Amino acid sequence: MTPRPETLANIRPDASPDKFFYLSVEPTLFERIDRASCDFKKLYGANPTCASRAPGRDEVVGNHTDYNAGRVMAMAIEENCLALMGQNALNTIRIYSNNFKTKDPVEFSLDDLRKGKIERFEDEKTKAWSILPQAIVATLLNSDEIGGTDILVDSTVPFTGGLSSSAAYEVALVKGLCQLYGLEYSRLEMALIIQRAEYLLGKKSGLLDKLTSLIGNHVCFDFSQLPFSPVDEGQVYQLGEFLQQNQMSLYVITDPTFSPKNRALKFAARKESCGRVVQQINSQRLLDRQISFLSNMTYEEYVSIMDKIPDVVDRRRALYVLHENIRVQKAMVAIANGNPIAFGATMTESGEEAQELFQLNEDVPQLDFILAFLRQQSRVVGIRNMGGGFSPTSLLLIDNYAVEEIFQLLRNAYVSHYHAELDLISTKSGPGANVFSL
Repeated sequence: MTPRPETLANIRPDASPDKFFYLSVEPTLFERIDRASCDFKKLYGANPTCASRAPGRDEVVGNHTDYNAGRVMAMAIEENCLALMGQNALNTIRIYSNNFKTKDPVEFSLDDLRKGKIERFEDEKTKAWSILPQAIVATLLNSDEIGGTDILVDSTVPFTGGLSSSAAYEVALVKGLCQLYGLEYSRLEMALIIQRAEYLLGKKSGLLDKLTSLIGNHVCFDFSQLPFSPVDEGQVYQLGEFLQQNQMSLYVITDPTFSPKNRALKFAARKESCGRVVQQINSQRLLDRQISFLSNMTYEEYVSIMDKIPDVVDRRRALYVLHENIRVQKAMVAIANGNPIAFGATMTESGEEAQELFQLNEDVPQLDFILAFLRQQSRVVGIRNMGGGFSPTSLLLIDNYAVEEIFQLLRNAYVSHYHAELDLISTKSGPGANVFSL
């Protein structure tokens, strides 16, 4: 039996904020749904029957550790992707994005998707958002029955890289399709479905972004544990209170005009580096046991044997991952002790090593410029790169009273150097993905 979602009809202004959290978190959500519902009816001639909502995320500390069975501290944000859906009798998936407007909805044949045939459009703008839903439906069709479906997507998650707009999109699609067709999956199973869909497209991703969007708020993952359950939630959930007590906030800084180059290939190269180190440790019997992932050994164990890894680049990348695991623990302790200086220093150290050891600034001098400028500002408490890398996106921890002045100084310098504007995005934690009837 499919869990019954909340409906618009039964949500009251005086309802419990614990049960109906989206009222206080995002007061404009229903306005967006109303507008999108009107767009849906104009496009498809019928009303949508359900809407799913999935947030983007901040990766606070713990970069490239998820696929190495390590630890990550993350935070779902208020910005989110909506997917409105309804069934059709056409044996076709029709999908339209309010963000990437095309003249008509893009259509995919279910017969083609059952055969694993995915259409890759020549137009890059259409290709960017039309491939993922095809892969998700094709993956679900391996074990479930999906019928003709009309979809309209509306997202407020910035597309500049670092806030997981694609994961929010994917989670919204999976949540909506599961509701529409009565499919029951746990959050972990949904994340794995999305991962398999990405693998179908040649994207070797981890689970962090999907699970953060599904679970929501502040959460720390230990990916060495099965199932991938949140750990030490009591400490991590104090992050919002910690920031408020210290009159600080987390901001994302990004260049909205930047277009990443070969990002998927660069990500894959880092993942392959980590895999090679594991292989070499096992083949040379450098430990007293075999390991499956980098995080199956401690930082100290690796430091004692790392000179046996022949490739210097691989060696340094593995060192970064294992040091990140320690930083996640240090960040949690800093939050528990109410120490913003230690927390910020941990963030900054993470960003420095991401550049030096993991080369997440490859072909992105803009990122180096932003990080170097902000490290020189005494009122900046912490600064690091944001997300998987390879874009000028950073996460800033700063006193509330100082952010406007510091950002204006950075923006002026950046415009002078790169002739492009920067965006400052105030990120606040938000709930995980949900779905409701219309």
